[in-house]
Amino acid sequence: MEEILYRYNPWWEEGYTLPDIVSRPSIIGLMKGHLASRHIVFLTGLRRVGKTTLLRLFIKHLLGREGINKRYIFYISLDDYLLAKRTILEIVEEYRKIHRIPFSEKIFLFLDEITYQENYEVQLKNLYDSQNTKIYASSSSASILRSKKPYLTGRSTVIEVLPLNFEEFLEFKKIRIGKSDSHLLEGYFEDYLSIGGLPEYVLRGDIEYLKELVDDIIYKDIAAFYNIRATHILKDFFLLLMERAGKSVS
Repeated sequence: MEEILYRYNPWWEEGYTLPDIVSRPSIIGLMKGHLASRHIVFLTGLRRVGKTTLLRLFIKHLLGREGINKRYIFYISLDDYLLAKRTILEIVEEYRKIHRIPFSEKIFLFLDEITYQENYEVQLKNLYDSQNTKIYASSSSASILRSKKPYLTGRSTVIEVLPLNFEEFLEFKKIRIGKSDSHLLEGYFEDYLSIGGLPEYVLRGDIEYLKELVDDIIYKDIAAFYNIRATHILKDFFLLLMERAGKSVS
């Protein structure tokens, strides 16, 4: 267990530095705005829109600009099959044991893929009520809507992570345009409309990545959420809509 937790938190080791990642200041600013409150912050949004990367970017911010001691920052991805039989409470307790952190001392928890845990709402409420914690968690929008239990009412806030806007698109592409070259913006904006704002696709430009993403959304998100068994019909319906984009559909 300890080895797994260290694998997810390499900054606990001496001499480790977080790699440079293209930032998204607008989202990081929103996350920073909730830092002083006790509210649990959920990052929601489209699959692969960059929620995990944003959690890591904010960890880098805490370690750097906020000067938080590295042992008080804990990240874990709850879709790891090695942790399938462990509750969030057990994982956090094990983390506190490793670093000998009492419940009264504040820790910063980053819980990725939170909805892989059954009854995560109750567990987060218990953490919120019984321990000194600041919690950031990621989840799909559908997962948040699925939960109608009132356990986190008044204890949480949601930040929706959207695909890159045009300014962020240029930043990811490392494109700098001076005022004298503003005539180039129209061409780059057409590129943005064609490519879209999914961070990894903007960086890689791999069409197979988009195909895989579409399948994941159709089969793992939509079909699973609405309990659709005839997934081949769902895929055909998606292709029909794509062929008629911009046209009226009955």
